[in-house]
Amino acid sequence: MIRHDGLRRDISRLALQSAAASTAAYLAIAWAGTGEAFLAVISAVLVLQANRDQTIASAWIRIVGALVGTGVGMAALALTAEGTVPLSLAATMLVMGGLAAWKPGWRYGLVAAAALAVGSEATFVETARDRGIAIFVGAAAGIVAGLVVWPESAPARARRQMAQALAICRELLIRTLSSALERNDEDVGELHSRFARALSATRDTAASIKLGGSGRAHLYREAVHRIERLWHALIIIDRVGETRRGDRLPIEPDTARKVDQIRSATCDALACFERFERMPEEDLEALQTACREIWEASEVDPRRDGELDSVALVFGLWEIARNMREIDETICAIAGSR
Repeated sequence: MIRHDGLRRDISRLALQSAAASTAAYLAIAWAGTGEAFLAVISAVLVLQANRDQTIASAWIRIVGALVGTGVGMAALALTAEGTVPLSLAATMLVMGGLAAWKPGWRYGLVAAAALAVGSEATFVETARDRGIAIFVGAAAGIVAGLVVWPESAPARARRQMAQALAICRELLIRTLSSALERNDEDVGELHSRFARALSATRDTAASIKLGGSGRAHLYREAVHRIERLWHALIIIDRVGETRRGDRLPIEPDTARKVDQIRSATCDALACFERFERMPEEDLEALQTACREIWEASEVDPRRDGELDSVALVFGLWEIARNMREIDETICAIAGSR
């Protein structure tokens, strides 16, 4: 549900921002009377970014890219003789394409360079002026729309994506333990793929956090790292289930009850973290105590069937309990920085 709600939110926000930016750019160019509405609209929608911080951070580099592209396009336009537009355009794209490969943030300059290199029936000065105005008016309209129409900050987006990743971890915990303890042959490959995508998206968003200082951005990057460590612990439990291949893991009834308590407590903790709420300290202590008791009660004998699998399961649960405390600390720090 979180995944679908987030996707619908992103689609709706970008649709509204694109509509507002393109309309504002068109009206501004119509008022200016330059006759380059198409370029203004294209520039407006290309500027829009996934979140407000990213829009602000990329604004200057996009403007620089547009300036560079404008310079290259104007040079091509000035040197273009009648009937040589294809050759001039190819040379312009050769230069600007190389610059964009060197500085990916300058890719926006390809639009400016191409627009000017193509030329028009107007004079060189008029063409450069009208198309340059259209490009920068469109860029300004896009930036303003991204900041005013349903804006979302990078931290808010990162928190939403973290909640999605944690929800997937909760489902992974339930299904992997079910596979290891209850003879259920659960296929969790799709869940692992979803988590990897969610974590990658969260990491990208955390890297785009600019407002609030580097310390705030570090908190989000650390949260991503700790959620990834939780996933690694879940992989251990997943491997236990795969090793058993549908056979129930032979563990004592008392141990099985403690494992079930740990599963329930961890799911409750992850549900709290999804809402960016802290887990009560007594619950954290109880979780770690249960894991410690299981660990201390284990006696390894490689000759007994499933013994090493049982130890791997206990180790995975202990790591999960430790991850719960780490994530709880990060959640507290992030909540305090908001």
